[in-house]
Amino acid sequence: GINAEYGEGKDVGDLVTENNNLLSKMPGVRHPQTNRIIQICGDYGVPAKVTGAGGGGVVVGVLREGVDEVSLERALGNAGFRTLTNVEMGVEGVHTAEWV
Repeated sequence: GINAEYGEGKDVGDLVTENNNLLSKMPGVRHPQTNRIIQICGDYGVPAKVTGAGGGGVVVGVLREGVDEVSLERALGNAGFRTLTNVEMGVEGVHTAEWV
């Protein structure tokens, strides 16, 4: 897991859920549509949270091993949402390192 203060033993999905819970307590951050997306993702075991600078309605989910991605994408589509899959980043992402 992530070795950081308050993060010991947690994986990225746990931290995403924790962050989403904190964001949900802030006025004006949540919207019924993003709430629904997060709920659908949760039904499939995918931790998810709102992201961005506001106004965009973007939700990011963390796919874990064993998640039925096809069924999740279908459920989101049936609820009227679009999905982005296989997104490639232009820079190296988060990684962990051992401190000596």
